[in-house]
Amino acid sequence: MRELFRRVVPFSWRASAKARLATVRHTRVLARARRAFRSRGHRLDRLAPTRFGDAAHDAQPVVMCLWRRPERLPASLRALAAQDLPGGVRLVLWNNDAGNDELYRRIIPSELGGALRSVELYSSDVNIGGAARMIVGRVLSAAGYVGPVVMIDDDQDVDPGFVRSLVDRWAPRTFAGTWAWRIHGDYWDRTAAEDGEAATYVGTGGSVADAALLADDVLAQNLDSPDLMCEDILLSARAHELGYRVVGADASFRFVEDEHDQWHALADAKSELYSRRGSFAMFPR
Repeated sequence: MRELFRRVVPFSWRASAKARLATVRHTRVLARARRAFRSRGHRLDRLAPTRFGDAAHDAQPVVMCLWRRPERLPASLRALAAQDLPGGVRLVLWNNDAGNDELYRRIIPSELGGALRSVELYSSDVNIGGAARMIVGRVLSAAGYVGPVVMIDDDQDVDPGFVRSLVDRWAPRTFAGTWAWRIHGDYWDRTAAEDGEAATYVGTGGSVADAALLADDVLAQNLDSPDLMCEDILLSARAHELGYRVVGADASFRFVEDEHDQWHALADAKSELYSRRGSFAMFPR
């Protein structure tokens, strides 16, 4: 599996030149993303979402980052409206592709209802990836929220019991998720963590964590670095450093495969980051 995700380095001069150019472009994009995270993450007063509906006081916060899948939003909203959750869902959307803002603003009102009590749409002119979840965590914490935050991706089709299953597996100082692994050596030497089993690493898509963990100041400082796009590695590391319970969670969903997956490009970066995080030596083997 490990070799499947490795980037093939071109050997011709032209291919090598293209690879170098792509690296330079990525570095520039990442620098912009870091500046965007810094400005948004530490100036919460400047964040002004578009709000739809009114959340009940006991509605469960669910955070979803959007990236170039506008056709997926109606299905995602309907899936959340169908959740078996007495208090309903307070959905916080972070759009990493501002060109779709107007489309989203037209779609959202028609899908409110059922368990979907309210939607808050934040927009970013720079793609900061899943690190946006931590900004939302800071917003929620700054407003006094202290409970669990559920995180899903826009390429996940979730069943009606999905959010409730994650919340049921949460307790204070817990980070639990459906994409959970026990790592035995390097990043790709791993086995899946079963429901409730201690995990080395938990992916942020399809997970639940304390708002306080997402808002952690040390985590934010780590995100303000070249590792910004590997927020799942940093969040797992920080959870272990703080002594959180990090476990697998069983909640039913299906991945939707398309060409917009960003994690393929980050596979090498995640493996490298995992290998140099000294705190990972404390993780369960």
